[in-house]
Amino acid sequence: MSATALTQEMLAKLARAARHTLAAWWGIARIAAQMQDIERLPPTQQAVASAVAGGEASTASVQGIDDPLSRLIAAALLFQAGKANPATITLAADTASAQGWRRPLLAWLEVLALRAERAGVVDEAQRLRRQMLLVHGAR
Repeated sequence: MSATALTQEMLAKLARAARHTLAAWWGIARIAAQMQDIERLPPTQQAVASAVAGGEASTASVQGIDDPLSRLIAAALLFQAGKANPATITLAADTASAQGWRRPLLAWLEVLALRAERAGVVDEAQRLRRQMLLVHGAR
C-alpha cells in the first residue's frame, strides 16, 4: 500500500471516529438544551444553557466560562443550536487541545476541516487534515 493510500485510509478512519465523538457530544448538548430545570446544571453551564434556551447565546458567553469541560459543552450547545460561528468552533478546538483531549480535538478539527472544504479553502482544509493526522498519531 502506498503512503498516499495509507494516509487517505487513516484520514477516513479519523473522520469516522471524529463524527462519532461529535455525535456523542451533540447527544449531551441536546439533553442539556431540553432540560426544564436549568438550575440543576453546574453553575458554570447555567448561563449558556439559559442563553441557548432563550435564543441569546453567543461566543462571548462561551469565552467567559473558565472550566474547560463546561466550555466544550457550551460550544456543543451553540453548535447544536446553529449559533456557533467559526470563533466558537476554534475556541472549542483550542480548549480541547490545551487540555490534551484528543477525541474532542479531533471532532472539532473535523468540523473546521469540513467548513473549510465547503467554503472552498482547500489549503486550510488540508492543513487541518494534517493536524488531525498528527493528533491521531500522538498516542
